[in-house]
Amino acid sequence: MGSTRSLAVVHPLSCVWGCCGCLRGVVRVPVWSGAGRGPRLIEDLLMKPGARFIIGVVAWGAGRLVGAGVLVAVGCFPSLLAWCRARRWVRAVECGGWSVMVGARGVRLVAVNIDGVLLNDTFSPVIHRFVVGRGGVWSAAMERELLSQPQLRAAGVVAGWCGGSPKEVVAAYFEERARFLAECPVRVADGAEALLGRLRGLGVPVVCYGGLGREHFDRYLSHVARWFDGPEYVCTDAFRPGVREIAGMFGVRCDEALFIDDVARVAEAARAVGAGFIGVPSAYAHSFQRQLMREAGVRHAVSHLDEITEELLRRVEGEMTGGRLWPEPAGAAGMAGVLTAARA
Repeated sequence: MGSTRSLAVVHPLSCVWGCCGCLRGVVRVPVWSGAGRGPRLIEDLLMKPGARFIIGVVAWGAGRLVGAGVLVAVGCFPSLLAWCRARRWVRAVECGGWSVMVGARGVRLVAVNIDGVLLNDTFSPVIHRFVVGRGGVWSAAMERELLSQPQLRAAGVVAGWCGGSPKEVVAAYFEERARFLAECPVRVADGAEALLGRLRGLGVPVVCYGGLGREHFDRYLSHVARWFDGPEYVCTDAFRPGVREIAGMFGVRCDEALFIDDVARVAEAARAVGAGFIGVPSAYAHSFQRQLMREAGVRHAVSHLDEITEELLRRVEGEMTGGRLWPEPAGAAGMAGVLTAARA
């Protein structure tokens, strides 16, 4: 306990949490290194590599200590650490290769889309080929109408100009998809597993979601299922984009949930209810998602999962807590999408 390499992790007890609202705002949460050097801000200690796991029940507000408890070293006890994480007591961890995060100040749930984020984007190319091959004109408006929509609703849009019933369009689409996947198989995206490790460092539940059934998750991500909480995977086809519904499943407010997705429609829905959002727009040549995300007011969009760093996650959480994540005013096209999402 006397080493300056010790890392304190805040465990805000319910009584302390109620007395010290500043804990939700990041700033005055000092801890002791045990070396007689006085209080240090958590953000400073979190940057020290190779720190040991410590759980500290410490809270500091209005210039005085308002809560304290026993410090317990748990670095050598993985099962204890897992137990503490499951109860959302651990707010930050660092040891060797582990990531460092302070969690649950504002974010209480992270939801990560499967296709286009954790798996490579196999939807944009197929949908583009499907539409153009049937005489359709590909545009940002067309893409917005089709992506992250319930299957039958999107199929109804296509059926309106190429004929057939929505069910027939869905069947034809999946035949087209099967041919595409024979050439370009589904694979886990580069950096996906490392990202999940960083998200787990938040100390809050993490869930995966997408428009295909559970079997899709089990086939491609069963080897990382341990990183997810609750049902592990939520199929959103019946209620896409699903921002409200996923937050509700975990009993958190929408403004306490962070979504990581590749489609601007989800960003619009997130903005409409105050949820957090990090975009991973497709690199597909005919994709309009980066443009649509800009129009929707997305502040943080990345080109690679490695760009979703601990620093970015902390920044997004701080912006969510301070009400700064979504800029005002939005562009005309973006605001139209936001209003549509709010009515959905």
